[in-house]
Amino acid sequence: MLIVPSIVATDQLDLEYRLKQIGDTASWVHIDVVDGEFAMPASWPYTEDDLDEAIKNLKDVETKAKLGLHLMVKDPQENLDEWMDTSVARILIQYESPEHTQNALAVLDMTKIESGVVLALDTPVSVLVELPEKIKFVQLMSINKIGHYGEHFQNEVFKKIKEVKKLNKDLIISVDGGIKEEHLKDLKKAGADQVVMGSAIFDAQDSAGELKRLQSLVA
Repeated sequence: MLIVPSIVATDQLDLEYRLKQIGDTASWVHIDVVDGEFAMPASWPYTEDDLDEAIKNLKDVETKAKLGLHLMVKDPQENLDEWMDTSVARILIQYESPEHTQNALAVLDMTKIESGVVLALDTPVSVLVELPEKIKFVQLMSINKIGHYGEHFQNEVFKKIKEVKKLNKDLIISVDGGIKEEHLKDLKKAGADQVVMGSAIFDAQDSAGELKRLQSLVA
């Protein structure tokens, strides 16, 4: 099971600082993108004066890790072309986004960028049958309120992992939200392929060292 560090950046400097904190330790980095409308509070790049320019600047961010985005935005299609023109390797669409969710997934289907869907804790797994067959990645939120560090982990996600496995055993399952060290072995046993961790890594004095230590527990 892979552990992926999660960043909710206030601005580009914060994003770059957090990437430096983990150095070359991570193979993937998960960036939460919050527009301040669909979810609160707003994060980079929605905190910048020029949104399009801020997205474009992602090309200049130095990291050896593959970058994945979790778009917690009202309309995931609105800036999709700009995101696809950066160095991101994976874009995750929140299923509950009110506008153009299916369109955004259809557009990503035609690119080399890996796509996936994110389900809120109270969204049933059964909605996955509505989505394009090409989607191979699903992320299950394990907190009640998305977009925030420090929310409490909810055990209901264990049942949802099993439901996804029953629905489609080939789907890659990621779990995100409130995950701490004591949850890791149970998540792996339940069938999670990766987990996303923010506070547990970045609140540590040595973030890179903590990521290595946590990964060793479930390698």
